[in-house]
Amino acid sequence: MIACLALFMGSIIGSFLNVIIYRIPRDISIVSPRSFCPHCKIKIPFYRNIPIISYFIQKGQCAECLKHISLIYPAVEIISSLSMMVIWYAFPSIEGILFYWMFCHLLVLSVIDNEWLQIPLSIIISMSLGLIIYYLINISEYMFPLLGIITGLGFILFVYGITWLIYRKNTLGFGDFQLIAILGGWLGQINIFFVLFLSSFLALIAFTIISYSKGYNRSRQLPFVPYLSLASIMIYYINM
Repeated sequence: MIACLALFMGSIIGSFLNVIIYRIPRDISIVSPRSFCPHCKIKIPFYRNIPIISYFIQKGQCAECLKHISLIYPAVEIISSLSMMVIWYAFPSIEGILFYWMFCHLLVLSVIDNEWLQIPLSIIISMSLGLIIYYLINISEYMFPLLGIITGLGFILFVYGITWLIYRKNTLGFGDFQLIAILGGWLGQINIFFVLFLSSFLALIAFTIISYSKGYNRSRQLPFVPYLSLASIMIYYINM
């Protein structure tokens, strides 16, 4: 029963995450209008807007214009749903709430960065607020996030300086620095080192595979947030 409730709540939150993913980069309010088809813009009635289920009942198509709806929508809802269930059992405390908060934001940022190559400031601010509230409740641990932020930014600035000297171009955006600072505050001084190393390694593997299949292109831009997010979740679970 508890597992079903967690899956249900996670799917609803995932549906809202899809709204954020679609609307924030397009500068559309996340409050109104009601959910609509990304192709024909016709508003979706509530009985056709059931998380996960509606997508498969309608065979991945809009009920009005019959155009294909991206698999990203059910994927986000399923990931959110499953993660809620896992967290419900693994972190039955305020730590679990923070983890799910950060997880949802990283999921949103990963999809947006992969499609738009941008990190919306509003998402960064939202992550920061969650982290600040958590450490206001756990005020005795204030040195943990502070050292993590300093370490993460210091290390990535050093790497940024080296790569700029080699390639003479910006290899990271300002949003990446902001996100790394937040992850340092969340994961701490030691773990942020492992996250940066692992995410860079994963990005290098992805770049090698893409270069092999599509041809090498020195100026090709690769979204870094998906690898940073995956590394953060992996390191967090390893150290839980």
